[in-house]
Amino acid sequence: MKSGDLFVYRASGTILLSFVLILPLHPASAVEEASMPSAQASWRKALGARIVGPPAAQAQSVVAVCDDGSLRAFGISGTELWRYDSAGKALPHLARSREGTSYLGLADGSLIAVNRSGRELWRRALGGPLVQGALFGFDGRIFAFAATELRCFTPAGFLLWRRTLAAPPSCLAIPDAAGGVLVALRNRCLIRFDAFGGSSSVALEAPVLTIAELSSGLAAVALPNGEIRAFPSIKDGATEAGFTLARLQGEISALGALDGKLAYLLSDGVAGLLDLAALSAGSMGAGSMGTELWTGAAPVPSSANSALLSLDERGVYVLDDKGAAGFAWDGRRLWYLGIKGASTLPAFSDDGLLFSGGNDWILYAYRVEERIRTGVASLYGRAPLRSYGLSEPYPGEEIEDPYRFEESAVDSFLAAVEERLRSGEISGDEKDFSSRLRAIASATIDSGPSAQATHPAVLPFARVRAVELLARFASREHIPFLCLLFEQEEETLVRAAAASAIGTIGVDPEGTAMAAFARAVFPPRAVRDERLLVSLTSSVGALCRFSGPPLSDEGIRLLVALAASERPSRVRSRAVTELESLMQ
Repeated sequence: MKSGDLFVYRASGTILLSFVLILPLHPASAVEEASMPSAQASWRKALGARIVGPPAAQAQSVVAVCDDGSLRAFGISGTELWRYDSAGKALPHLARSREGTSYLGLADGSLIAVNRSGRELWRRALGGPLVQGALFGFDGRIFAFAATELRCFTPAGFLLWRRTLAAPPSCLAIPDAAGGVLVALRNRCLIRFDAFGGSSSVALEAPVLTIAELSSGLAAVALPNGEIRAFPSIKDGATEAGFTLARLQGEISALGALDGKLAYLLSDGVAGLLDLAALSAGSMGAGSMGTELWTGAAPVPSSANSALLSLDERGVYVLDDKGAAGFAWDGRRLWYLGIKGASTLPAFSDDGLLFSGGNDWILYAYRVEERIRTGVASLYGRAPLRSYGLSEPYPGEEIEDPYRFEESAVDSFLAAVEERLRSGEISGDEKDFSSRLRAIASATIDSGPSAQATHPAVLPFARVRAVELLARFASREHIPFLCLLFEQEEETLVRAAAASAIGTIGVDPEGTAMAAFARAVFPPRAVRDERLLVSLTSSVGALCRFSGPPLSDEGIRLLVALAASERPSRVRSRAVTELESLMQ
């Protein structure tokens, strides 16, 4: 910090500016500093309640959860978008998926999904109250931690699996590079869960303060003695199998990683950056150490788990309830904003705004950067860089046993999958089940005029059941397959089931399904079958309710066309019902 840094004090809803003189914390490591942002809020909104957890900023909007159980959404210019009342005591744990769905927890152990228009989609009972915000997999699946349990849900609220933890988490769990989660427990155990419920663990000799996942797949943990230790692999039964990345002088409050760089924040407000490029290249092992690129004063004194580090292509950002700071990748401190009277950690948006909730029941927005993240979509969050491979390019799946497509074998398999879904324990069989369900559902579609059947024909009823079960996996990775089935299948019942399945999954961030539906509604490929149009109409309504705008804007256009007088009466009636539900 330097003389002249601006602090923001909050008292009775009034902002007071004060200049303070503080000596640099680490003169030897001081870096060049850019000009400070204005401490005057760009806008503020009185909420009538106190914000209890960090706001969630995404796609030109911000959502905050308040102590009256409400969830409030605002645009980046301060316009109130909607308000949702949970009718319960809200916990300070809020997260938003790529589609803009907000997930919040209640003290009674409920997990609630609220779409980007403020409509409650579903609520599920957990094994106890949430202990942190939900985490998300590549396909939007939700990882929810209660005190000693981890549950995995689909975006539509179906339970895929649950795992009991031997002890509560010792710090915030994080998504890992493979689409699973990494968590450290209070019993000094580090566990990696994959997306399908599989796990591996390593026993540590000291408790973990905070963790980070490196792009190379390394798990980095901060220990109480100031050591950052790395684990290239986590194997069951292993004990302390890692190596030291750095030994720092002080307690580590937070870690963050991006592109071979590891950022850290110490409890005295010193931030730093380590270069791990050599480790990513394969020179890992005893004696491997990261190269320190720079250190600088945040300055935001913090204890473990009371601050966050956020890294993107613009730089390294320190977020604490006492203030926030931004550093360029070369170590220059770009800005610092000190905050007094904050009720929780702030949130930094892709648009360069810092959102902070005050004990004065006001949400503040500060313009701290003019730079906007590259490649930011204005309507949805960032797309995942990888997938789980749940829906390989169709057709041409390998069929190991053609007899499993005999009628009795198909019925037995479908019954087994349905029972596993009912019990909420699909876990490691999800890929195999998905592949076999796709093969059953698409039993009559050929890849071309010369294609030959690879298995016996499957009855339409069984194919419909396969599509319905596939929908309950609710992975967005199945959307392209279902769209193909909807557009190319000859059997109307199966086409209608594919349309309904898309609505059950509920997400269509790329607009693939809505485009397929539009081709079926408007010439030259408009369909006339009443059953198919009714299923399509219901699916469009479901997508609109789940995703909200902008997907719902296109969906409403389709529903209006389906409600036209020339449509069959059942189709018109369904379209009107769906339109009315969207207006509620």
